[in-house]
Amino acid sequence: MLQFLPLSLSEKLHFPSALWSEKLHIDINAGKLERKGLPLHYFKNEEGTREVEFMLERDGGVVPVEVKASNGSTISLDEVLEKPRVPYGYKFIDGNVGVSGKKITLPHYMAMFI
Repeated sequence: MLQFLPLSLSEKLHFPSALWSEKLHIDINAGKLERKGLPLHYFKNEEGTREVEFMLERDGGVVPVEVKASNGSTISLDEVLEKPRVPYGYKFIDGNVGVSGKKITLPHYMAMFI
């Protein structure tokens, strides 16, 4: 007798679930920021080795926004935050609020409040 097991959407699309989850969080947070009327810009360094999902224009400077499915490292965001014209940056995660230097960590649902 054959037994059919349901596949998750990520399995149907051949994405690892962690990658699928992160892309989904990026899309959802992009929608929240766009609905606030914030123009979204993307950053990638000249070598193509670092990227930040969103760069927002605020008070004559830029504010980087990194989106993670979990509380992982943010090498790209950390590099951008070293620039003097970058006052602070956001890291959205599936976790709690925190502040470390110029990096403000917030849960995904709080993207609508920045």
